[in-house]
Amino acid sequence: MEISQYLSSEPVLSLAERLVEIAPGQITRVAPTVTGTEAVEGSVKLAREVTGRPIILGFLGQYHGESTYLTAAASTDLPSNTRGFAQYVPGVVLVPYPQSFRAPFHRGPGPYDDTLYLEYIREWVLRYQVEPDQVAGVLIEPVAGEAGILSPSQAFWDGLTAMCQEYDWKLILDEVQTGLGRCGTVFAAERWGLEPDLLLVGKGVTGGGQAVAGVLGTEEMMAGSAAHLGGTYAWEPAACAGALAGLDLLADGSVLSNVMALESIAREELGPLVGEVGQVGDVRWVGAWACLEFVTVADATEPAPEFQHAVHLAAMRRGVFAISEESKPLYRMQPALTMEPELFRWSCRQVADAIREVAEDMTTSHGSGQSHSVDQRRAPRIG
Repeated sequence: MEISQYLSSEPVLSLAERLVEIAPGQITRVAPTVTGTEAVEGSVKLAREVTGRPIILGFLGQYHGESTYLTAAASTDLPSNTRGFAQYVPGVVLVPYPQSFRAPFHRGPGPYDDTLYLEYIREWVLRYQVEPDQVAGVLIEPVAGEAGILSPSQAFWDGLTAMCQEYDWKLILDEVQTGLGRCGTVFAAERWGLEPDLLLVGKGVTGGGQAVAGVLGTEEMMAGSAAHLGGTYAWEPAACAGALAGLDLLADGSVLSNVMALESIAREELGPLVGEVGQVGDVRWVGAWACLEFVTVADATEPAPEFQHAVHLAAMRRGVFAISEESKPLYRMQPALTMEPELFRWSCRQVADAIREVAEDMTTSHGSGQSHSVDQRRAPRIG
């Protein structure tokens, strides 16, 4: 039997050193894991070990992996994702993830001040559910991808980090999806000046399709830890070599510049659709990520998943393939970080035309007295 991390190698050490070099804040240490799920589990162990506290504060709508514990207790973007096997376990308190388009206890679309989510934590959760000195850490994605590219404001982050300092909560940033260039900076934390106690990596750090993930942390969090965070095949040398090659591509800044160009294109091409097409409730973009959220009618928040999926099919007929689920009102575009800007601009325009087509079809069907429907002609299934 081989347990790769028991016998280190030059690529393993080089990758650890490179990750520490590019990490924000006071990150000095790395614990290898194989998957992002393991990294999240490891971060919970570390936060509880260092603080001696039992509770993790998490946010509804995030995605933290596929273990039984986390799919039950660290939230998911759809309740159907854990139907039939969710285990409701203690140790995690969940609050709404901040966003400005829709907010709890408010009717209609925003924009809303997303610092109200901090007020909810302070005035309701800490008053009625859990005392501050029982919370070990805050587990949060800097951008909630599965929930629709939700990106909190600087004011929210300033308030959250102030609460962490006030109550000695450890800030755990899950950057498995957001890290390594996706948001236009090496880590999304840099966009808001965040200095996490623990930083989780995966997905974007891999090279050549071989699994690499890990927990990055400060001296306080990891220097004296006895927690086991690794796996039998954590950081195989070939996987590390691939990851290092990927980091090389980020080194000169050209990829990050390209990502910011893609962000500008999403803003220019997709942003105006909110005022043009009533069913486009909100458009959000961060780096090489964009999301359109569809609603039934203008100036409302009732989700329109059927409209969204019809847009997806219409866009596929035009040659654009993005992330769509039939039960969601969210259409997510996630281009390669190196995609040529003009190709992405073309893709955005195809999506915009697909939206106009579906909206026109709906208007025509209503005008002719037909029952409410949109074009559901099937495109070939992939996956």
